[in-house]
Amino acid sequence: MIDNLTRAQQFMLTACLASNKDDREKAVRLWEQEVVIDDLDFSSSRLIPYFYYRNQQDGITSIHEKRIKIIYKHWWLRTQHISHELTILHAALVEAGIAVVVIKGASIRSHYEQNVLRPMADFDLLIHRSDLDQAVLVIENLNYLANKSLQTNLKRRPGVFFDFVHAITCQHTGNGSQLDLHWRAGYWYSTAFTEALWRNTVPYKEIQNGKRPRLAYELFMIVVHAVESQNRDNLNWIVDVALINKKADESVWKEARDIAVQERKEGLFDYGCLLLRQFGLYAIEAGLAVRPRGILSTAPEQRAKMNFIELISTRIGNMMYGVNLRFPHLNGVQKLGKVIKTIYYRFVLKFYIHNPNLRKSG
Repeated sequence: MIDNLTRAQQFMLTACLASNKDDREKAVRLWEQEVVIDDLDFSSSRLIPYFYYRNQQDGITSIHEKRIKIIYKHWWLRTQHISHELTILHAALVEAGIAVVVIKGASIRSHYEQNVLRPMADFDLLIHRSDLDQAVLVIENLNYLANKSLQTNLKRRPGVFFDFVHAITCQHTGNGSQLDLHWRAGYWYSTAFTEALWRNTVPYKEIQNGKRPRLAYELFMIVVHAVESQNRDNLNWIVDVALINKKADESVWKEARDIAVQERKEGLFDYGCLLLRQFGLYAIEAGLAVRPRGILSTAPEQRAKMNFIELISTRIGNMMYGVNLRFPHLNGVQKLGKVIKTIYYRFVLKFYIHNPNLRKSG
């Protein structure tokens, strides 16, 4: 995945991770030569708060200082606003008797010197699946609107829906804040992992009565998510791990890899560890790190290059890959059943939902 980073992104990460002023300043100067600051990609934009903070600490200024300050202020305001919304929604859910775990960015930011150095575009909360209906009512009372298409899907075929959807997106009708309300920790994680995560939480000190995943669980999720997303919109994960390493010793890494083995995702985890070591960070060495297949794109530009057989085989391969990751503990026959469900979900149920005339006639 390092080969999908631009030179500007690599120099920016090097500056963020540098342990002394000379190395940081050298990386900043190389970054200045490569970056097109008025066309900064989203991933690099999200690194700006930490990049700017570390530069300030060493008295390093950039030729792009004015633009950097504007981006920093944007993320500072956005993260402060989202933090406020997170506090309000968390309190409302807890008051309603709903158990909640703060996950992903909102939890990871607690490893930073200041919360605003880890920007958030949205926030993620984990609840029990049995609490979903009640939780949606609570957040709707706070002017959040749950995705209606997903709700329709849920009501029509809940058994199919919960196999393929891990969260419902909710957006504030006034200020646009976005919440992902999870009942599974993430798309690629099994139900068994989510259940184990519930048993392995620690206090989240930034919020009253808050809980977050234990460090090993958080580390596992950061690495696997980054590998599966192929760094898309998420260069922060490398800095996240660098800061977690200030707290995590070898035993935490071993526990995180044991979780990966239990989830049968050790290949993904080991590959992520290989990438981290290439940036000079500590990560456990175990097994043979092989770049994962990943989901192959069938977007219009890719479809134009495929014949019918190639397109069908790619889509079936993607379905099998997804089923293997989401249901790692099933046998071959059971996984085949999930592939058939996938076909139904993607090509029958979704088509039906998005064609209201068919819904009425049905």
